Amino acid sequence: MNSKTEKIIDYLIKAEELSPDVRSNLEITKQIEEIINSIPAELYLKAADLWGEQMQVFMAFEETAEFQNILAKLLRGRAVTSELADEIADTKIMMEQMETIYGIKDLVAKQYAYKIGRLKERVKKHEQKQIL
Repeated sequence: MNSKTEKIIDYLIKAEELSPDVRSNLEITKQIEEIINSIPAELYLKAADLWGEQMQVFMAFEETAEFQNILAKLLRGRAVTSELADEIADTKIMMEQMETIYGIKDLVAKQYAYKIGRLKERVKKHEQKQIL
């Protein structure tokens, strides 16, 4: 078991000990998020050094393909959402590695904000058309 998993288990146990009747999902989620956010970019760079940048790109191909595959299976009723969650996690990790390897984290954040804003505008326009 890796240290990240051990920390998550420790937090869950502590949360249960503190309030066995009313566990705070929000607090547990916050603690898990803190663990995840504390993962340094150096870890991704170490993975690239260990296995090579090209191999990490191939892994990104593989993980995104698995993500697509599980979505297709869900549409056909041949998968469960926990499998989707697993593939989303794998894909997110690989995307974060690509951001780090290529040094584009800030650019991705900027594009993300732009595209979220664009989606918001599109939804707003569609809603306005529905009203008319």
